[in-house]
Amino acid sequence: MLTQRFDSLPVEIQVMILCTMTAAKLISFRCCSKEFNALFIANQSNIIRGVLKNPYYRTASTLDRTIPASGPLRFESLRYIARRRDIAEMLATSIAEHHVRGGSRKKTRMAANIIPYLLCLGHFFEAYRECLANYTPRPGYVSKFSPGTTTEGKILQTNYNKQAVQRICMTFGLLNDMLDQAFVRGIPNIGEQIPHLSFMPNPVHADIYTFGGLEMVKDILTHPRMKDRRRYAASHFAKTTPAPVPVHHGIKRTVALPPSVLGRRLDMATTRKICDLLPFSHHILDVGGVFIFGLFPRVGLSEEIDMKKKFLKYLKSYKGEEPSVVR
Repeated sequence: MLTQRFDSLPVEIQVMILCTMTAAKLISFRCCSKEFNALFIANQSNIIRGVLKNPYYRTASTLDRTIPASGPLRFESLRYIARRRDIAEMLATSIAEHHVRGGSRKKTRMAANIIPYLLCLGHFFEAYRECLANYTPRPGYVSKFSPGTTTEGKILQTNYNKQAVQRICMTFGLLNDMLDQAFVRGIPNIGEQIPHLSFMPNPVHADIYTFGGLEMVKDILTHPRMKDRRRYAASHFAKTTPAPVPVHHGIKRTVALPPSVLGRRLDMATTRKICDLLPFSHHILDVGGVFIFGLFPRVGLSEEIDMKKKFLKYLKSYKGEEPSVVR
């Protein structure tokens, strides 16, 4: 009955309805019949452009600078943005369950409020990884910290507004607190996966985000067993770098993962370069250290604790529209 009513609508109205759907619902719609799939293909670009303007994908699509302002779009453009959004939503749910006691309504509200900042955090580390891979030091100038105060600061200043930067840093802190609890016996880093790159500091969070992105963080935090967390961490490193897959008694300790949203797999030279440029700092986006980039004055420990409390209170109580995070 509903199918017949949908078929009777003008094409323009049908396209408007499809523009309100998520990527998952569009896939289900296309699987309903050949006619529905043909309708989608004939209007694919307009539908994808309309879907990306929905509040559900707005922040993720705004941060994705690969979407052209004009010209045709294909479903793949939506697919990767949708995956980023889904990863952020799963992480947001984990954070909410970790910090909120009581009913599901409060958890849902907190998760929804932190998603924009998780998307920004994922976008930051993708840009950071790309900048480190393309970094060219000045002739005769070698320093472990050479890109540190410029690369991170430029990315933050160029892409996000001042309030968003602080909240991105605090979101990073919330995730790191959970990572510390997830790996009570030490955090796996790239040095553990590639023995001849063992000069990496230990423990370190930066390489988890830089080489695996939020997808790797999500797989670590959403699996209850330590064995599974390590398997997922190793699998992500093997997928995005030349890191070998761990083998135990002749059995590969890995899991099947979809293609990374980070793009192509890094070669050994680029991996070495990024490892060498990663700062020694445990938290490169530490709330108390953002003053290094010239964005904020120095924050003391007591002020930092107070900022985090206020941020958590905001996440639990905010009921307004999704905040603007980009410049």
